[in-house]
Amino acid sequence: MKSILAVTIFLLIFSTSSYAKGEVVQLASTDCQSGLHEHPEGSDFSVFVFCDDALGTQIGIILTRPAAGPVETDTDWSLGNRFWQEGAWMTDVKQMVWSKSGDFLYVTTSQVYSDESFYKIDLVDREACKLISGRELGESVYINRVEEGAIFVNGHEFKMK
Repeated sequence: MKSILAVTIFLLIFSTSSYAKGEVVQLASTDCQSGLHEHPEGSDFSVFVFCDDALGTQIGIILTRPAAGPVETDTDWSLGNRFWQEGAWMTDVKQMVWSKSGDFLYVTTSQVYSDESFYKIDLVDREACKLISGRELGESVYINRVEEGAIFVNGHEFKMK
């Protein structure tokens, strides 16, 4: 009985993932870790990762802050509206990077089930903006590195918010 309790406690403690600031989180099939991925320094938002093997990796944004705001259901985020998953940015995700503030997420998507692009996702306002497309580049889109305040994608620099 004690061993079952110990295993249960271990799983609860380590069932979420968080990362160092500016770390590129690899979500391709062999690197994918299903479950809740929290901002490394705490944020109102978390990302739930669905590792669907041959069907790619899908993500959804969750407002994980307690007392999430108004009760009205017609607002962007509320007590009854805490999950966001729509559009090409959430489908077949290869990589993600949190902004320092935790209010933005940057992702790359694959061409298999999505559109091979790099997106800036405004978590507060539920808006996704395509910053660069693999079609425009004529090659696959990958985050090369992250430096203080900037993400480099296929050699192009993008300022982080």
